[in-house]
Amino acid sequence: MNIFLESVSIEEIRNASAAGFADGVVFSEGAFADSSPGNDPRETIAEIAKEFAIPVCVEVGAISSDDLYYAAHDLAKISDHVVVQLPLVEDALPAMHRLSAEGVGVCATYVFNGAQAVLASKAGASMVRISLHDLDAQGQITAQRLRFATPSERERYYTHILLYMDIFKKQLNIDIDFDQVLDEFSVCLSDQNFWVEPGMHYLVLKKK
Repeated sequence: MNIFLESVSIEEIRNASAAGFADGVVFSEGAFADSSPGNDPRETIAEIAKEFAIPVCVEVGAISSDDLYYAAHDLAKISDHVVVQLPLVEDALPAMHRLSAEGVGVCATYVFNGAQAVLASKAGASMVRISLHDLDAQGQITAQRLRFATPSERERYYTHILLYMDIFKKQLNIDIDFDQVLDEFSVCLSDQNFWVEPGMHYLVLKKK
């Protein structure tokens, strides 16, 4: 699991990076507009990407699928370190898949559980942004919620994911090797301690 600092301040990012607390940056154009009215956020994004050479997640300000795609593509031109943030909603899925196929880094937001994370990964997201505050508010942050008490609970969970993946494959024509998926899941199903640590819950969504 990586820690991304949500900030538009280069000095703040510099201090966090020096302490080893910034694996990436989440850049909020809303926060930038409040702190630097009238300035071009693209210039600051480019400056952050150039100085720190770490992923800079930037939210895409669009709604429709086509608008999301073109706006995200435009943001990606700023730097190779820019990762576009797209919400895990139906209209964003085609754009997410298309951008990923073209080599654009995609970070999915509005992800609150493992099944949604798998969907985001299959759609093309190379990472997901998870708010610990939101998870805690939903009661999903504790180890008790992540632990499967019985083998049947683990099996039901992974069956649920497989069903979602099958739907995803049919809707977006994504090539999924279900034999490989089943092999990977069999290891998880046999390990009663799997998913005990919250960090494990997040790692699934970071592609290698």
